[in-house]
Amino acid sequence: MTKKTSKPTALTLLFLPFLIGLALTAGVSFADTPEKEYDFSSGLGSDWVTGTNYDINESGPEVGTYDGKVVYPQMYDYIQSNFSSGLEDDFLVEMQVGRNLSSSLHFDYVVELVGYPEHAGSLRLRIGSHNFAINIGTAPGTTGTTSIGDGVDDGDYYVEANTYENPQEGVITMAYKNESVKFSFEHVTAGKIETPWVSVGDNGPTQVRIWCMGSGTELSDEGHWLDNVKIYSPSPLSSIGSGAIIYSDGSMGISTGGGTPLYVLGNVTATGGFLQGSSRSIKKNIRPLDSVEAVKALRDLYTVHYQYKEDRLGEDHVGFIAEDVPDLVASKDRKTICPLDIVGVLTKVVQEQQKTIEMHHRILEQQQLRIEAYERILLHLDEKLSGLSAVDFRGPAVEKPVLSVP
Repeated sequence: MTKKTSKPTALTLLFLPFLIGLALTAGVSFADTPEKEYDFSSGLGSDWVTGTNYDINESGPEVGTYDGKVVYPQMYDYIQSNFSSGLEDDFLVEMQVGRNLSSSLHFDYVVELVGYPEHAGSLRLRIGSHNFAINIGTAPGTTGTTSIGDGVDDGDYYVEANTYENPQEGVITMAYKNESVKFSFEHVTAGKIETPWVSVGDNGPTQVRIWCMGSGTELSDEGHWLDNVKIYSPSPLSSIGSGAIIYSDGSMGISTGGGTPLYVLGNVTATGGFLQGSSRSIKKNIRPLDSVEAVKALRDLYTVHYQYKEDRLGEDHVGFIAEDVPDLVASKDRKTICPLDIVGVLTKVVQEQQKTIEMHHRILEQQQLRIEAYERILLHLDEKLSGLSAVDFRGPAVEKPVLSVP
C-alpha cells in the first residue's frame, strides 16, 4: 500500500489467475543464457574428468573427444564435471546426444547428479518397440553390475514416446529445482517427453555425471556421441508487463522499478499477512506527528456505510470516502487512502489519551489520599467531641431566693 500515488492502471480479476499462474511456473524457470557452455572443440578441458565402471571395464575409461564431440567407444563410461565449487542451489543441464549407427544397439544415456544415485535421469531406445523411453531411476555405479537400462526399467516415472524416428538424436535436459529433479528428452523431429518433478532432498553441492552405453567402436564418429553441454542458473526474474516481475523463487514484484502499483477490482484473500515496507532505510523526512494535528484529523474523519458499485452482491462496508478524509491521511489524487496512515493517527491519539488517563489516575490517587486524610481528621474530631459530651458545662446548682410579699 503506497500513499500519494497517481491513479493506478487497472489489472482486473480477469488477469489475476494469469498472474498467479505465472508466479507458480516461475518457480521452475531458468535463464535464457547458459552460465557454462561446452562444445568440446578443444577437448574435455579441466572442467571435465572421465570415469567408468571398473568391475566391467578393468582397463579404465576410453571415453574421449573426436571431431569436437565427446564419444563413447565402450559401455559404462562417463564424463563428470569438475567444477571447483560444484553445482549449488538450482540449475539445469542440457546436452545434445545421438549416435551415427542405424543398428539395434542400445541407445542408453544416464544423467546423474553425484550424491543422488537413486534419482538419475535415464534415456533409452526400446529394442522391442523402437520407441524412446525415459525415467528417473538408479544410476550405474563405478563398481557392481547395475545396468544403465535399469534406470529406465526400474524407475517409477516411466514415460515412453509413441513414435520412433531417425536420426537417433535429440536434446536431454536434467533440471534440479527446489530439491526436486525433472528429466526430459526432445527428439529432433518426433517431439518431447518428460518426467514429473521428483523430490530428492538437498545433498549440498554436486557434480553432473553423464553415462553412456557405448558402441564398442574406436574413437570415431561411428558411435554414441555427446555435444553442446550447457548449464543454466535460475532466471533472476521474469517480466510480465510494465512494472511487474516474477522472481525465480515464485514471488511476484509489482512496480518494483517505480510507477503504478497493482490495482485489483474485487477482493484479495491471503492466508498470511499483508506486509508494508517500513524500514528507516527506505524513508526520508522522518518527523514526529503532532498530537493536536492527529486529534483534529481523527475528529474530522467521517465514517459511513457504503457499497462498491462493481460488487454485484451488494456487500455492505464501513469506512471512509477518500474525497472526504482530512488532508493528513488523503492521497494526492484523493481517490485512495492508506489504512496504515489512519492507524498512525489513531495510535497517536490513543497515546495522548493514555497520557491523559494516566494523569487523571494520578490526580485521583492524590485526591483519594487527601480524602483518606480528611476522613482520619474527621474521625479524630468525632472522638474528641464524644469525650466532650460527657462533661457537665452547667456548673453547681444555685438556689433561687424566695421573695416575700409584705
